[in-house]
Amino acid sequence: MTVRVEIRAGEWSSGPVEVARSRRDRRHGLRDARRSSGLALTARSVHTFGMHRPISVIACDRNGRVLRAERLRPRRVFFAPGAALIIETFEPGLPKVGATVEVSLRKNGQRATGNRQQSTGNRQQSTGNR
Repeated sequence: MTVRVEIRAGEWSSGPVEVARSRRDRRHGLRDARRSSGLALTARSVHTFGMHRPISVIACDRNGRVLRAERLRPRRVFFAPGAALIIETFEPGLPKVGATVEVSLRKNGQRATGNRQQSTGNRQQSTGNR
């Protein structure tokens, strides 16, 4: 089953993003020609070798704070020490460094409503207090 989310930080939105669940998804990233959405993966670095167009890369720490955001051309390496999550997307915009991302679950291409929408940072903090 494919898990799709939308990631927002202030005015910026990632558009639909799939969560990388396998080694193959992480290895291929956005190079997969069938992929029409972005990709969220647990990593500190990514590269654009094999890509034919630029991508936006956003690195977040475990509290959901944006550490680094950059538009990456093909044949480049992106490294973000301290990153727990990297978001790759074809969307041209970038969130501001220091902003906190919010993750929304998507169902059949539509954003879910209600209590499923929660801040990544709040989820991390509440988990640590248990």
